[in-house]
Parts: sequence; structure tokens; C-alpha cells
Amino acid sequence: MTETHQVEFRKSGIVAAIPDGENLLAFAEEQGVAIPSLCRGGSCGTCRVRLVSGDVNLETVKALTKSQRYQGWILACSSTVHEDIVLDV
Repeated sequence: MTETHQVEFRKSGIVAAIPDGENLLAFAEEQGVAIPSLCRGGSCGTCRVRLVSGDVNLETVKALTKSQRYQGWILACSSTVHEDIVLDV
């Protein structure tokens, strides 16, 4: 049985259970949450969203500055979920 975690898309008003290790951008799209994206490889930064609470595994932070990371920004295309999170999207 796959472990799931709760993802709250705060501005969209959607709360859903995401399987452990699931790609955040793909899951958001499945839930009807629009997150702009272009490269899907972590290089352009278009899919940048603010993580309000919780933590994700980031494959890359190439398109984020240190300041953005400190402020809670993540790249949805290169993030996988391993605990409950809240996003400001």
C-alpha cells in the first residue's frame, strides 16, 4: 500500500491526497490546479510556487536564487512530496 500525504492548494481551495514520491506539477494538473510551466526540467522557473508549510524533495533548484529558496519558493516540476504540504497556489 502506497503512503499518501495531504496537499492543500490554498488559493485554489483544493485539498487532495498525493501518493508518496509523486511529482507535484503532474499531480496539480490532475487536480485541475493551474501552475504555469515551460521546460519541466527546473531550468526556467516558470512553475515556481511558494511552499507555505511542509517540505518537498527538490531534484534541482537551478532556476531559484538563494533568496527565493529562503522565502519558501520551490519548483513544482522538480518537486516530489514526502509529507503533508500547503502551497500558496
